[in-house]
Amino acid sequence: MKPARFTAIAAAVAITPALLFAVPALATDGGAPKASAPAVSATDGPQAEEDRAAISRILANPYIGPGLREAAQKALDGTPEEMRDFLEVGQHKERLIDDQVRVSRIIGLGGPGVKEAGQKALKGTPEDIVAFLETGQHTARFADDSVRTSQVFSTGGPAVKKAAKEALRTNTPQALQAFLESWQYTARLTDDRDRVTRIAAAGGPAVKAAAAKALKGTPEELRQFLDVGQDEARAKDEAAKKKPAPVKKPAAVKKPAAKR
Repeated sequence: MKPARFTAIAAAVAITPALLFAVPALATDGGAPKASAPAVSATDGPQAEEDRAAISRILANPYIGPGLREAAQKALDGTPEEMRDFLEVGQHKERLIDDQVRVSRIIGLGGPGVKEAGQKALKGTPEDIVAFLETGQHTARFADDSVRTSQVFSTGGPAVKKAAKEALRTNTPQALQAFLESWQYTARLTDDRDRVTRIAAAGGPAVKAAAAKALKGTPEELRQFLDVGQDEARAKDEAAKKKPAPVKKPAAVKKPAAKR
């Protein structure tokens, strides 16, 4: 493998995360690039025709990696010898490099289990890498999501615990992913609103006013009240209690009216 290829693999971890799960569009108006097959030469034999068709089929797959696509197009534009070399050797090298790049990207975004499984695959055979991409990454991600859900359960409020328990009971990748990406935040909002309401009920005037404002605001404002705002409002209430009451001036004594 050329040094430039190793550089490409190492740099792939920093590539925009959205590229990891992006699926190339099918060959419609804005789909995968179409192969520009050269005109058939009169000197091409049956083998060259078969090779050209085989390379065209590779290029028609919208899911192949960029390295394989570039090498396939170059071979298709080349000589019969170059096409044969690509089919026998080149395509396997390019596919391996593309797969290594994909694994590196997945490692960069994955949890502990995904990282461990991905690194193990990179140290293994091409078959190990394919197995990781097809099944291993999903098995490892499921295990990571189970651990994360259990961690959220242990630190969450009543609503969060209930949602996490349901996800763990269902125990499917879809349920765990839904909890981690959506359900936990909805449940946390319920817990936060309940906490703010209880704090307001037991608080002084400043606490009640700050809590009422938070309850009318965004989830971030609720969290800010719980983290900081309630303490600031409580300090205001304490300061108001310690402030001495204003001294009332004695009422003026009315002088009796003079007798005429």
